[in-house]
Formats: sequence, C-alpha cells, structure tokens
Amino acid sequence: MKSLVGGSSVVPDTSRPTKSTLADQKPKPTDVSRIMKIAKDFLRSRNYVDAEDCLRTILAEHPRDKHAVSMLIKVLSKAGRIDGAEQVFNDAVEIGATDTYVFGSMIDAFIRKCNVTKAMAVFENAKEHGAADAHIYNSVICLFRRTGNVEAAREVFDHAVECGLADEYIYTTMTDIYGKAGMIIQAENLFSDSIDLFGPNKHIYTCMIGAYGRASQIQKARALFAQAVDHGFADTFVFTAIITVYKKLGMPEEAQRLYDQANILGLCDSFMGHILTS
Repeated sequence: MKSLVGGSSVVPDTSRPTKSTLADQKPKPTDVSRIMKIAKDFLRSRNYVDAEDCLRTILAEHPRDKHAVSMLIKVLSKAGRIDGAEQVFNDAVEIGATDTYVFGSMIDAFIRKCNVTKAMAVFENAKEHGAADAHIYNSVICLFRRTGNVEAAREVFDHAVECGLADEYIYTTMTDIYGKAGMIIQAENLFSDSIDLFGPNKHIYTCMIGAYGRASQIQKARALFAQAVDHGFADTFVFTAIITVYKKLGMPEEAQRLYDQANILGLCDSFMGHILTS
C-alpha cells in the first residue's frame, strides 16, 4: 500500500498526521483495527487519498466490513467523488454489506450535494432493510430544511414519530423548520411536545428563541431566554440567539448588555462578537 511505506526528507508538520509519520507505524495488512485507526487519522487531516488506500486495503481482504464501507463512502464524498461513493455503496448493497452507518453515510453524501432524489431513494432503501434510525431520519429532515420544503419535512417527521424514532434532535430540527417558515403556532406546539417528552434542553430553546425573534415577538423571546437561564443551560448558543433577536429588532443596548453578561460568564466567541457588531 503506497500510503504506508516510504518516508520524506521534508520535516513533517507535527500538528497534523502526515503520510511519513503515519507510515512509521507499519501496520500488518491483516491488522484491520490498526489500519482503520490510521485511516481515521488521514481523514481527520483531510488526506483523502491515503485514507482511501487504507480502507481499500481492508476491503480487499474483508469486503463485507461495514465499518470500512461506511468510512470509504464518507472519504470519497468529502473528496468530492460522489460517483465513487455511490459505486462503493451499490457494491455493498449487492453483497449484503450494509447497515445503519452505511446507509447513513450514503444519505449524508447525497445531502452534501443537495440531491434530494437520490437521498430519498437511499432513505427508502434503508427503511426497507430496517436500517433507518433516528440519525438517518433527522438527516433527511435537515435536507428538507435546506430546500425549504416544510411539507416534506413534516411527512418524514410524522413517520419518525409513528416508528418511535423521533428523539429530541428530530423535534428540534422540525421546530426550527417551522420557526424559519414563520409558522409560530406549529413551532410552539412542537416545542411544548418536546419539553413534555424529553425535558428542556438548550437546542430546542435556541431554535424557539430564534423563531420568536424572526416573528418580532420580543416578549416571548425574552421570557424563553429567562427560562433557559433558570434551567442552567443558557450557553453560548442560547446567548447568541437572544443577542441576534435584539440586534435584528433594533435594540442594540439590550444586545450589548447580554453580550457583557455572556462575557462575564466566559461564553463569548467570535461569532457572537460578529453578531453584536454587524
């Protein structure tokens, strides 16, 4: 495997994995777990060529290794080689080397390209194989959030609820979709349902505060922020949401006050600062 042999006369950047530094580990071809670890290191450093080499080495000996299949689809997708990722997926389907992660990786790959038709085809295939979990459902709902198709998102959401797969993240995504579509009543209903089912969490509060802000309902946004503070999960995202509301509604003094409060708590980041000064 060319990515795992040889060295380099150039001093490597030790802050990230390189071909030469990882090659020193010299894994045996049959050492699947170690080659997989090296592939992950290559993927993290965006070295997609050598990550692919590692994974294809595994699959040459273990073609039904679903973990390797899933990761190879992810690698090819991130490298912009969607056709190659699709071919790996189709080969895996043909030999029965699929699971939730393989289906999920292929759906995510099509979502990156915003290819609704192909993403939905894989989604239906996953459902037929009993491999569609909460993550996959949420990915598909997020796809329709990107395309602005509220009706399609709701249809997938409803099916997730019927299958008992709708978790707090799915409820949060659907609440966010309603909020961005200006459907405040529907967003409020889902917000309440989520709190009843899963308890309060920062994600659903962040989305609902943003929804109230877009609808210019400052009093409700302020009250919800106060609840988040009381529950103890007013983090960077929650503060950013309420600061955004105040800025968009022309209340810079309130935005500054909350920014100062977040700064005292050590919650400020560059994005929050950008919102404040924009």
